[in-house]
Amino acid sequence: MVELFPRLFYDGSMDKIWYIYVAGQQEGPYSVEDLKKDKRLTLETFVWREGFSGWKKIQDVPELKAVFKANETPHNPDETETETEKENERLRLAKAALADEELALDMRGLPPPYIFWIILFVILLVYVVSLINS
Repeated sequence: MVELFPRLFYDGSMDKIWYIYVAGQQEGPYSVEDLKKDKRLTLETFVWREGFSGWKKIQDVPELKAVFKANETPHNPDETETETEKENERLRLAKAALADEELALDMRGLPPPYIFWIILFVILLVYVVSLINS
């Protein structure tokens, strides 16, 4: 079957290529999505996939380390509440700052708009000349 749309945004997270070593047992293959859902796994869990010379801890595999760091939850629920409150306060202050000032479009560093029209004119000119010559 021919794919009409290439997998432009495919990140490989559904590929079942990962093996884990948990409680003295080798299990797998699993996808990254499967690993995210497995509550037994920590940054200290050993994983393997084709291409590895041996078992590695999740913390030593960059593509998995990022996933598990994002999924880690603090052990103290009060810490979670405090972090959430801090983030909410930061958001509130940012919104207040935006409300106080008018938003302006900063075009410094961007090419002037006439360059767009020059480029478009040249492209059209080349196209017309190529039509005339054919």
